[in-house]
Amino acid sequence: MVSSNVDAKFNPIAFTVAQDSLKFTIAQVIPYSTTITIHNPATNITKGVFRCTKNGIYEFQVYAESHSNDRLFLEIYQNNSLAATLYGHTTADYATAGNAVILKLKVDDTVMIKSKGAYPVYLYNPGTNENTFTGVEMGSQYSSNDKRQLVAFSVVSNHHQNVAGGASVQYNTNLLDDDGSFNLSTGLFHVPSSGYYVFHFFSALNGSIARQNEELWQDLVHNGNYVCSIYAFTDYDWADAGNTVILHLMEGDTMTVRAHPTLQNNLYGSQDHIFTSFSGVQIISDSDIAMPGTQDTDPVVIFSVGLTSNATGISNGETIKFDKIFVDNKNTYSRVTGQFVAHVTGLYEFYYHCLSAKGTYLSIQLRHNGRTVINGAHAHNKGHRASSGNSAVMELSGGETMDVSGTPSSGYNYLIGGANETFCTFSGHLLYAYGPGAIIG
Repeated sequence: MVSSNVDAKFNPIAFTVAQDSLKFTIAQVIPYSTTITIHNPATNITKGVFRCTKNGIYEFQVYAESHSNDRLFLEIYQNNSLAATLYGHTTADYATAGNAVILKLKVDDTVMIKSKGAYPVYLYNPGTNENTFTGVEMGSQYSSNDKRQLVAFSVVSNHHQNVAGGASVQYNTNLLDDDGSFNLSTGLFHVPSSGYYVFHFFSALNGSIARQNEELWQDLVHNGNYVCSIYAFTDYDWADAGNTVILHLMEGDTMTVRAHPTLQNNLYGSQDHIFTSFSGVQIISDSDIAMPGTQDTDPVVIFSVGLTSNATGISNGETIKFDKIFVDNKNTYSRVTGQFVAHVTGLYEFYYHCLSAKGTYLSIQLRHNGRTVINGAHAHNKGHRASSGNSAVMELSGGETMDVSGTPSSGYNYLIGGANETFCTFSGHLLYAYGPGAIIG
C-alpha cells in the first residue's frame, strides 16, 4: 500500500535476495549472492547483511532447503540478538524450513541470517531460488507526517510446550508489540483498528528427542472461526511448517493460533531454538482507505486465497487454482485461471505455502507472466505429508500476472485441501504504486 498523502508518498525499503547451494561448516552470515528485487535506493543489503537507513517497522521472511540427508539450521539476528530460528533435517531426503518476524529498527541496526556455528549447514538450490531472504518496510497506511502508531506485533516461544487440542499456543517473548495489542497470557491479538492485516505463523517439531510419529497441526482462528492451518509430521527427525494469510478485520476482533482440536501439539523450543512464531501487521486501515482521493492517487490492491479441496496431478508448469477467497478487494485473482493480474503498476509482495499428500513430492514455483520462475518451494517426507513455502517482492507493470504452479520436473503434486484443512495459500498486496492513476482495465 502507499500513503494517502501524495505530498508524502510512502516509498518502502524492500528486497528479496537468494542463495545458491552452499555448505557452511562454521557460523557465518549467509551472503545471498543472487538478487531477485531491490527496490528504493535507500535499501542497503550487502553480502547478506541488511543495514537500516530509516527508522521504522520491518517485516522479514526467510525460507531455505537442505541438501539431501544434510542439516538446515539458520538464525535470524537483529544486531547481536537472536530473533528466531529455522531448522530442518530428514534422513536420506531434502528438508525445508522458514520463519518470519516483524522488527522495529533504528538507523544503522542490522538484520542478517547466520548458519549455526556448532552444526554444518548445507543449503541446496535445485535451480529455482529455494533459499530466500525478504525484507519490507511497513507503515504505508499513514503518511510520513502522521504520528499515528503502526499496528504490528511479533511474538515467539523459546521453550518447550505441550498445547492441548483446541488450546491457544503460548508465546512468551515480544519481539514487537508497541501498542499492547497482543496478550501473552491468552495468546490473543486484539484488533485495535479496522483494516487489512497480514499474518504469519510458524512452528517446528523435534522427533529425535520425543516419541515416534510426532505430529504438529495448528489452526489460525479469527473470532473463534477457522481460517487456515499448518501441518508437520516427523518420525524420529525434524519437521517445520508455516503459513501466511491476509484478512480484513474489524476493531475488536481477535486472532489466535490454536492446536487443532483433535491433536495435542508438543512444540520444541529453547533459548537458542526459537521456531514458534506469530506475527501480524496492518497493511492499511479502513479510515485511510476512506480518505478522499485514496483510490485515485494511492490505489489499494490486496488478495489472499486458499485451497479447500484436494488438487491432484499438478505438474509440468500447471497453475494451481485456489478456490477460497479470503480477500480480493479489486478482483485481481481469478479462480478460473489461478492468476493474479496486476491492475496497478508498482511494487508488490507475494507469499505462498502448500502441503502435499502422504509420500508425494511437493515441488511448486512462483511465476511471473506464466513463464519466468521467481523462486520455488520443494519438500518430500517419505510416507508422510510435506509442506513448504516462499515469498518475494516484485516490481510489476499493469497487466502482468503472477501465479503458483507445479515445476516441470516434479512429476506431479498432490496438494491437500479441505473446508477445515486450508494448508495451501497464495497472497499478495501492493506496496507502492508508480504514480497516481496507475490502475488499468
